[in-house]
Amino acid sequence: MKTLLTLLTFLVSIVAMGCGDVEDRDENNNEIVVMCPDIYTDCTPTGTVPDTDPCGQPECWPKPKPEPAPIPKSNCTIYMGNTQKQDPVKQELLFKQIGEAQGCAVKDIFHVGDMAYGDENLEEFIADFSPVLVKKPQAKFWPARGDDDRSWPESLDILKKWFPYLTMDTCKSYYVKNGDLTTIVLDSEDYCSYDDQLKMVAENLTGKPVAIVMHGAAFTSYSGVQDNDWAREKLHNLIKGWNVTVFNGEAKGYERNSIDGVNYVNPGSGGVCPDECDDPKDFTIKCEPVYSYVLCTDRLQCSALDLNGKTIDFF
Repeated sequence: MKTLLTLLTFLVSIVAMGCGDVEDRDENNNEIVVMCPDIYTDCTPTGTVPDTDPCGQPECWPKPKPEPAPIPKSNCTIYMGNTQKQDPVKQELLFKQIGEAQGCAVKDIFHVGDMAYGDENLEEFIADFSPVLVKKPQAKFWPARGDDDRSWPESLDILKKWFPYLTMDTCKSYYVKNGDLTTIVLDSEDYCSYDDQLKMVAENLTGKPVAIVMHGAAFTSYSGVQDNDWAREKLHNLIKGWNVTVFNGEAKGYERNSIDGVNYVNPGSGGVCPDECDDPKDFTIKCEPVYSYVLCTDRLQCSALDLNGKTIDFF
């Protein structure tokens, strides 16, 4: 009876131990500890038990590490701009990339101004860009007014024929919400009151991400681009310290500047000259004289992509 009880106690200890440490003694009675892997977490059993295995367990292969979960691509927003038709072939490639948008479900497309191809061809721009909108029927197109566009009331009449949901009138200032992200379109040429536009921005600074779209640049290293003093002074002083990114037009290639924690981004999109980035400023983080656009999640996590779909910047 005593022998049977001892045997049962031994078996219970083995079961409880599982594949933990196996204790043994060498010829000098020194304790030997063998560390055994946990087959249920570290490997997949093959079904055979080798004689040499001190744990007496099936052989096993290491389990493959799980792939990281893919980042959801929904409710994305595109920022593009200054689509002057300098190179029709490159522009067509860029528009194709925007249409594909890295497989993202795009909800809104914002253009930072100068859709006119040089003053009189707004209809031509819309016709060229319409295949993108056909590919993204769920996406709405939101334009900002550029200084080379037609006078705004005339441009607005043309745009409303294509985009009847556009409701703004002479004052070209409004905002659009996409999940947590609010995008505010401002008129850098002051068709609207600058004070009223500042009030709109202030009302949307709630701690959630905010993007601002306007044609005139507050900060840029591109030559020949006039600084927008109102944006550089009053607007910047209002938004610094908040989770805000400003998308500017006028500068034609891609550029990202950082001042007081605020990103000022020229999303690019056409008409770029190869020497535009020859004179970076101390606030310039990235400058690429390429056809490009910016794709953002509703948390304002953004990637800038060129006409070949290559990521040239992320922030």
